[in-house]
Amino acid sequence: MSNQLFLPNIVMRTDFTKKRKTLKGPTVKFELRDEPNNVDSGVHEKKVVQYDGEYGDDNAKFWCQFEAALREVFRRKPCATGPSKYGVLKSCLTGKALNEFEAAAETVGNETNAHFEEATNLLKETIFEGDTPRYDQIEYIKTLKKPRGATLNGFVSEIDQMVADLRYFPSDLDGDGNALDDQPTLEDDEYKKVIIKSAPRQWFEKLTDDGSDPRELSVQDIKRRFRRMERREQHKNRRDERKRSPKEETLFLSPAMWMQAMLVVV
Repeated sequence: MSNQLFLPNIVMRTDFTKKRKTLKGPTVKFELRDEPNNVDSGVHEKKVVQYDGEYGDDNAKFWCQFEAALREVFRRKPCATGPSKYGVLKSCLTGKALNEFEAAAETVGNETNAHFEEATNLLKETIFEGDTPRYDQIEYIKTLKKPRGATLNGFVSEIDQMVADLRYFPSDLDGDGNALDDQPTLEDDEYKKVIIKSAPRQWFEKLTDDGSDPRELSVQDIKRRFRRMERREQHKNRRDERKRSPKEETLFLSPAMWMQAMLVVV
C-alpha cells in the first residue's frame, strides 16, 4: 500500500468510556405520523436540533446526525415535494449553514425534488473537506484498529455508525468537478478484514476450528460470532474475579456458645 494520506471527515473516538458526541442546541418541533403511509395514523412529536455548521472538527459528524433526523421528518410528516422539503430544512438551519443553503437554492432553483437534493449536496460540500470525502473516509476505516480499553463490540458499533453515515456524505467528484457515477462503498471483504484483525487470535482460531472459511461468512455472521465469544470471555473474567476476591465469612454461634462468649467478655 502507498503512503498516501487520507483525511477523514469523521475520526473515531479514542475514549470509549465516554458516550459518542451528539448535536445539541435549539430545536424545532414536528408532529410525525407513527405510520408514514397511513393518513389516519396517530402522531408523535420529534425535536430536530438546528444545525449552524460552526462545530469545527465535528461539522461532518453532526451533519450526519442532523440529516438522519431530517430524513425521518421527510418520511413521517410526510414531505414529498421540493418546496415542502425546502421549508422544513430552512426551518432547521441557522447561521452560516442557512446562508450557504439559501445561496445554493438561488443557484440551482427550488421547485423540484431534484433541485432540493442538488442544493443540499452543495451545502454539504461546504461542510465536508476534500473532493473525495467518501473515498477518504472508507480508506480511513480500512486502517482502523481497536483502541486499548475498547470492547470489540464497542469498536464494531463505531465502525457501523461510520458506514451508516456515508449515505449522508456529499458525492465524490472527478477531476472536472462532476459527481462520480459510481460512488465508493466499503466492500464486505474489507469490512471483514477490519473486524478480524482487531479480534484476539484465539477468537479467529475458534471462528475457523469448525472448518468455517471466513471468506464465505457474511459480515453479520462474523460480528455475531465474535460478540458471542466476547460475552463468554467477559462472563468468565467476572466469575474468575469473584473467585479471587476475599469472601466475608459469617460466624454462627449456637445459644450455648453465645452464652459462653458473653461470660468470657464479662
